[in-house]
Amino acid sequence: MLLLAFVVAASVPAEGPIGEPAQLSDAGETYRPGRSVRYLEDAGGTMTPADAAASVLWRRSERITLNFGFTSSAYWLSLPLRNSTPQAEWYVQVAYPLHDSIRLYLLDPAANDPPVLLAELGDRQPFDARPVFYRNFVFPVEVPPGETRNLLFRFETGSAIDVPFIVQTPAVFERQALTEQILMGIYFGAMFIMLVYNLFLLAGLRTVSYLYYSLFILFYVFFQASINGYAVQYLWSTGTWWADASLPFLIAGGTFWCLIFNRKFLDTPVTAPRFDKVLLGLMAVCGLNAVLAFTAPYAISIRVATVVNLAAFLVILLNSAGALIRGNRAARIYFPAWVAFLAGTMIFALKSLGVLPTTAFTTWAGSVGSVIVVVLLSLALADQFNLMRQERTAALSALNVAYGRFVPMEFLELLKKDSILDIKLGDQIQRETSILFSDIRSFTALSESMTPEENFNFLNSYLSRISSIIRTHRGFIDKYIGDAIMALFPHSPADAVRASVEIRRELWEFNRRRYEAGKMPIEIGIGIHCGMVMLGTIGEQERIDGTVIADAVNLASRLEGITKVFGSAILISKDVYDQVGADTFSIRYLGKTRLYGKNVETEIYEVMDGFDARITELKDRTLEDFREGIRLYFLKQFRDAAHRFETVLAIDPKDRASAYYLSRCTHYLEGDTGDEFDGTEAFLFK
Repeated sequence: MLLLAFVVAASVPAEGPIGEPAQLSDAGETYRPGRSVRYLEDAGGTMTPADAAASVLWRRSERITLNFGFTSSAYWLSLPLRNSTPQAEWYVQVAYPLHDSIRLYLLDPAANDPPVLLAELGDRQPFDARPVFYRNFVFPVEVPPGETRNLLFRFETGSAIDVPFIVQTPAVFERQALTEQILMGIYFGAMFIMLVYNLFLLAGLRTVSYLYYSLFILFYVFFQASINGYAVQYLWSTGTWWADASLPFLIAGGTFWCLIFNRKFLDTPVTAPRFDKVLLGLMAVCGLNAVLAFTAPYAISIRVATVVNLAAFLVILLNSAGALIRGNRAARIYFPAWVAFLAGTMIFALKSLGVLPTTAFTTWAGSVGSVIVVVLLSLALADQFNLMRQERTAALSALNVAYGRFVPMEFLELLKKDSILDIKLGDQIQRETSILFSDIRSFTALSESMTPEENFNFLNSYLSRISSIIRTHRGFIDKYIGDAIMALFPHSPADAVRASVEIRRELWEFNRRRYEAGKMPIEIGIGIHCGMVMLGTIGEQERIDGTVIADAVNLASRLEGITKVFGSAILISKDVYDQVGADTFSIRYLGKTRLYGKNVETEIYEVMDGFDARITELKDRTLEDFREGIRLYFLKQFRDAAHRFETVLAIDPKDRASAYYLSRCTHYLEGDTGDEFDGTEAFLFK
């Protein structure tokens, strides 16, 4: 009924086939003589040219373009042309390339002769049979200057009968054809670029969405080439059967890949199960339509393809609108893309059905919409990929953070690795590093007084305080060994010493809270050494662990072990002392030792910072006497040395280093030291 109302509104009754001729007054102009056309419906397609010429049922067109939509009727159209220019040769173009058969007759009512067949064109004939090499149907006609020619056309097709007449001279036609070629070259070039772009993304990212989208673009490009006549002109000019079957097949294929892309892109099986069932049903219909393209008459398959195409894009639009409402980030681009494409597609389809007039806007709406959707969907895919990459990056970052609780990120950085996933068995690097060992004294006895839960709570509370201090001073925990800590400071030994001093201060606060809670305070020992170490991974393929291997590690551990001998909180080696110096920290020399497992002597120093004010004041008061006692001890002047240590102990009875050396002086005063004595103390325990 809508189509009938449109046709009635677009025409008025007339008597015969000849009306007011279209005036050709300027050879440089382009004429669209639609309002000079009269038409006659041949419902059975049985009229002869003479029957049509003699009919009084002709109707006059009131529109520039006649469009009868999909119909099984044949139509006769008369077009009278009057030439007022010196130009005799004219081209009459039917600017719609999907007609099966167009016959052109010359009608001369004054001669009472039947119309004379001048030419027959159509897409069921080889392209080479056309008099003008052009995508649309072009009829060269002679209209002598000052005369009128009455042209009679018969149209019959399984597609829409869309008749946009254009009349031009050959020169004007060539200029217009060149302009069209340039514009369509830009269009197809842009579509080809987007296709190649998405294929490159498919090859690089291995994401199936790009495959579906690339196939949609490919089918749609061929569809546009077919519906605009370029496919017949350049691709299958001799395949008249395929020229008919290709259009519904390309519509069905393009719609199918568009549906499956939509389903994948918006994840409709999860986000919109009801829409997903509709999409699956439409995909099945598209598959059936692809078969109909080769088995059913063109008039049936093209109608089914058009209706399914419109339904599919409407469902896609609704689905993308739902995704936008649900807060899908990609739908912010995806929805406007389909609005533009659906608008262009519907305008073109309604033009093909005869509901809308044929104009430049309705003719090119589909092409413009396709460019917009291809560009926007490529942006949507890129946005979705960026979102996925951000999510993966965030997940990888979270994974690295989680692994960093087992393998420190600083350890990875030293190995020049970006992620724990890059770690391989045997990765290693050699560099100078400071090593800090810390251990709780008498922890075994302490732990026996606590339950397992209390043990873990105590250790975690203590270690959380100590570990944060180490990180603050550019160090990191390499290992937790029960109640012990092994930390690495890759930048400077001063970082390790500063961290140790702050640990002592934090321990004082920790013990104060334990005392208030009625619990025993704890003491720790810290040993620091620096030297060349090898950092790397050891183990086997199923179990890898990061570790540090070097004699420097053992020495730092041994220094921590002898802190309880001297009653020291922090002991450092001479290598650390040489780089730190006594200007920054309060340090006293404790002598030379030969540690367990070592054949060479090690000079050791005690860091006296980090204690409360009372202890610091005592150590400052006794520092000169202690230093003099050590000097005299190495000179074997044990009696004088003992006097100095006794002076220290009189002021600070808890100075265990002075007590140790006083006992050694007493020992040597009671017996011979031997010629080999050099003051080095041997400690045969770890």
